Amino acid sequence: MENIRGNTAEIVRNRILDELQSGQFDFSDRLVTDSLAKRYNVSRTPVREALIRLEQEGIVAATANSGFELRQPTIPELCELYELRELLEGVAVEKVTRNGASPDFIARLRTLCEERRTSMPDSDEKAGRADRDFHQLICDSCDSPLIQSLIRNYLALSKIFRANTSLPKRKIRVRRDADREHDRIVDAIEAGNAKLARKLMSNHIASARRDFERLLNKTGNTSKSRS
Repeated sequence: MENIRGNTAEIVRNRILDELQSGQFDFSDRLVTDSLAKRYNVSRTPVREALIRLEQEGIVAATANSGFELRQPTIPELCELYELRELLEGVAVEKVTRNGASPDFIARLRTLCEERRTSMPDSDEKAGRADRDFHQLICDSCDSPLIQSLIRNYLALSKIFRANTSLPKRKIRVRRDADREHDRIVDAIEAGNAKLARKLMSNHIASARRDFERLLNKTGNTSKSRS
């Protein structure tokens, strides 16, 4: 029974994460055990376990009224989050490349690149999922449980804060730049050039960070933000 409850809690955690990353919950929404249990058709126990785990991961924060809410990051935290992703995802893609990427792996990456490219501007949600899956696939393939765990958490935080921001959407030109950057990263992996793959990935995330910082400076936004 304990294993079943644990598995259910993990499923609920992943469902909450998915909905947070797609923007179905806002910063102002309270995450209450009873309502979430009804939403996912489970008992309250796995929901409580899932929320406690998300709190430990820094994604939600407990409120005074026995609920949880999406934690609002500070601007320095978001900038630091980008910087950590630059380092960790650079290392991850270098490991993947050095280990040798299979044709199937390369094909999956290129499929995600194409899904992201063809989804915009019609579906930001679908394009965002393809982008997230691209980075997640590289993370999951780096053969380092520690790096995988850290990157998963940083990716989730990054996408959640981006989905729930009040900042204006990035322009299509910037997004198309990201498409080309993804393509070049895959080319480097396929060519077995680990150092170049790491450099391209780090530069790709650094470029997103600089774009984010420009948006903050332009809008004067100092409370809510995206990564």
